[in-house]
Amino acid sequence: MPPTNSNSTYAAIDCIFTEDGILHILDFKTGKTDVDPRQGIVYLLAVSYLYPNRPAIASFYNLETGRWSKPISATVSQLKAVQTEIAQIAKKHQNELQRYRRNVEAFNQTFPPNPGIQCQYCQFKSICDFSKIEVTA
Repeated sequence: MPPTNSNSTYAAIDCIFTEDGILHILDFKTGKTDVDPRQGIVYLLAVSYLYPNRPAIASFYNLETGRWSKPISATVSQLKAVQTEIAQIAKKHQNELQRYRRNVEAFNQTFPPNPGIQCQYCQFKSICDFSKIEVTA
């Protein structure tokens, strides 16, 4: 269950185990999903809240191909920088949300459409006017 405190970070981690005293965060992938090391860093940040002062690494395992990613690690200062960046993004989003609530009709100005290659994976493309825009790769 996600935390109810709006200032909390929530990350759904597939698996955590200990190996030689190091916490190992493991995220399972399927299909042709690309590994994004930023996801591993966010997991490391979340685990640093749960288990402060415990060394940790993150990695990904593709269930279909049987391939492991390279382990991902981060220093305390790197995690602090990520924490700061996430806080800034969250604050910006909250400001945008408040602006939207004050002027619901200006949704497209508050949250401008950003069509692109990612539209092919969107669950709302059947009702989105912007997903019909042809995207060149």
